[in-house]
Amino acid sequence: VRTTAVTFGMAVLLLAAIFGTAFATNRAQTRRSVRAHLEAGQRLIAEVERRQQLDLALQAASLADSPTLKAAVDTYASESRTSTPLERLQLVNTLDRELTKVANRAGADAIVVADADGTILSAAGRQAAVWPRGVRLADTAPAAGEAGATVHVGPDVYHVVTAPLWLDDGTTIGSLHLATALDAHFAQQLADLTRSESAVVSDGRVVASTLAPAVARSLAQALTTLPMGSEV
Repeated sequence: VRTTAVTFGMAVLLLAAIFGTAFATNRAQTRRSVRAHLEAGQRLIAEVERRQQLDLALQAASLADSPTLKAAVDTYASESRTSTPLERLQLVNTLDRELTKVANRAGADAIVVADADGTILSAAGRQAAVWPRGVRLADTAPAAGEAGATVHVGPDVYHVVTAPLWLDDGTTIGSLHLATALDAHFAQQLADLTRSESAVVSDGRVVASTLAPAVARSLAQALTTLPMGSEV
């Protein structure tokens, strides 16, 4: 009986050791799998972002080459200062109409036209109201020809790509800006692409995410330890 008890006890210990080792191995494999999935998702997002920026830059350059839009901007610039209020309103309406035509060919949340000094002349698109006429954006938006930049407009955050408005003689009369909102819709697109949850972080705060509220709060708390200006 004693021998049987000892043998049984050794068997139990052996099984416990086997199961413990298997559990630890599976746990380590799960961690490696999750880490690999996250890293693959980050690489995918980076590649998609690179291609998207290239596409947006080409699109901005194409839209900025619209002859009727450039004519409207040029006419506004040359005549608005000496026109009557009624004539100025007509110039504004013409510019708005031409920009709306351009916006209908683009998928950006907002298309903004600014004069040579960087002051907004007109905006079109579903979030045009965020970009009011007369506001100066030259200090925040990227210069024409530069890579896209993250721009804060009040509580909203946008990725903006810029293209110059040139006349045939090479004179710069303004700039065209394609603005993509970094909002819940954008975060959901990233989540669908990577098949995981996503969060958009700018200046140390979560501006949009698909995370559960409790997880989003935890992330926001963790972000307070990062340097200001961090972008994710």
